[in-house]
Amino acid sequence: MVTEDDRLRTQITAACIGVEPLDGDAFAMRLWDSSPAGVDEAIRQMIAKRRRLPVSEPEMAAQLAAHFPAMGAAWLDRFRR
Repeated sequence: MVTEDDRLRTQITAACIGVEPLDGDAFAMRLWDSSPAGVDEAIRQMIAKRRRLPVSEPEMAAQLAAHFPAMGAAWLDRFRR
């Protein structure tokens, strides 16, 4: 379950119901770790669909990092190499 509510994540963990609570960034990192190419393609599709405010890939990575710091940084890191 993905939630930004720390208290809810704690309650879910304590309930021992077999559901792993994650915050959005942890979930995004799991996606990145399991399929970086898939995440890369999804982000590129998001960029391609933007018409009113077009952005470059590094700009989109910076925008994502504001909400998903670890995943955004991982994606942004690929532009620094």
